[in-house]
Amino acid sequence: MNTLGDRIRSLRKQKKMTLDALAGNVLTKGMVSLIENNKAQPSMESLSYIANQLDIDVAELLEEVSAEEWSKLLQKAEELNNLEIHQHVNKYKQLYTLIHPYLEKLSHGYEAARLLELYSHCLYFEGMDDWNAYAERAEQMYEALNISSRQVDIAIFRSETYFVEHQYQQSLELLLKERAHIESMYAFLDPISQVDLDYHEAFLYFAVGEAEKATDVLNQAMRHSKKHGIFYRINDLYRLAAAYALMLGNQDQKNFYLRKLASYGDFAEDDDSHVFCAIIDIHWLNGEADYSRALQLVDKVLIENKMADYHMGHLHLEKGKSLWGLAQYEEALSWLKKVDIHPDLHHPFDLSILYLKDSYQALCLEKLGDLNSAKKLAKCAVENMKSFPATPYKDFALETYETLK
Repeated sequence: MNTLGDRIRSLRKQKKMTLDALAGNVLTKGMVSLIENNKAQPSMESLSYIANQLDIDVAELLEEVSAEEWSKLLQKAEELNNLEIHQHVNKYKQLYTLIHPYLEKLSHGYEAARLLELYSHCLYFEGMDDWNAYAERAEQMYEALNISSRQVDIAIFRSETYFVEHQYQQSLELLLKERAHIESMYAFLDPISQVDLDYHEAFLYFAVGEAEKATDVLNQAMRHSKKHGIFYRINDLYRLAAAYALMLGNQDQKNFYLRKLASYGDFAEDDDSHVFCAIIDIHWLNGEADYSRALQLVDKVLIENKMADYHMGHLHLEKGKSLWGLAQYEEALSWLKKVDIHPDLHHPFDLSILYLKDSYQALCLEKLGDLNSAKKLAKCAVENMKSFPATPYKDFALETYETLK
């Protein structure tokens, strides 16, 4: 829709009005037809009358894109954005194609801000450098509209761009800076935004090895969730707490959070939560050298559950560890070689565990008499974890390498 006449005609038809009905007792049917066909320019008085007849604001007529069109455009964009990337590998290209023609018109209002935010995501995921400029424009519009929740989402997204590059300290520093800025502007943040910020802050504190701060913020997030009845992040919070308890070797705390996570999984009918609980239990059993029970549970999970791809690497690793513990070295190697690190996994907790595939392959090869290959793989595990904070997994990789060396 490019002209004023086109917009009037389209709006009239949307409202199922005839030319006579729009003309009313002020204009003539012929004059309305001339205006719609761009053969006559209405005065401001006539324009105000037409807008009143259409039950819209004059400003909407003067806009090249109507409020209804903005709404439909945003709805299409959100539908595309909500698709899983494995369902629609070209979703960001399609989003770009959808939004790009409207860029010059995205100047104010919620729809414009949200479309700019989604456009910045397209540019980022398509590897274009100027994505942050559009994120900043969206952020300024949200600030003008006093929509703090969307500013929080942009802050978290910016922080995550460092996180996926494994620049954990930069990611944390940026999140803290953005959070301080947002909280300085608003006396009150909505509870969901508060929990979101707490979760990501705890997540990043763990990533840089500041476990005490991470635990404090994690507990704060759980208290906040309980106080306000916010459950959409509770799954992530329990997982993070259970993983940290596992790493500490704190069985009571691990079991406490796994029970809560299992209850959540039952309530939400979330099979993924149950698979996560099983993986933690298997990991614990292998750590206790209860390899037969660990192997039985791995096989049970692999047979009975459909699961996200990012779980498979952990399950293959744990099966390989169980078989190694049972001195079935060749079969253990076959499973350890299947361990893939899913591209969505970036936290040092996950990566440290999965990089142990090389340490356990090295231990198997050493038992099978291939010491040279064993040393190379053991060294690879150490090198992969070099920049990570201290964990029992990093210690195990180093001890394995030193022993074989």
